[in-house]
Amino acid sequence: MGGNKKTPVMRKANQKVRDDVRRGNRTKPSNCSNCGKKTAKNLLASHHSNHKNKSSIKWLCPKCHKGAEKRKPGGKVN
Repeated sequence: MGGNKKTPVMRKANQKVRDDVRRGNRTKPSNCSNCGKKTAKNLLASHHSNHKNKSSIKWLCPKCHKGAEKRKPGGKVN
């Protein structure tokens, strides 16, 4: 995640998404939520706009996720 360190809230939100996907409670789409590019599911990354609201995620392709991470001022998520 670049030079930013994950906070406990971020780690908990990321773990919740991984657990939900593994249990079948959440399904990864086939396309990037940002650009719409068809992307292999194993390459899509969950991006939280608000880590305290664990359900507020976008599934992003590597290019869009990298861009979203770069735009985080002061470590805050867009």
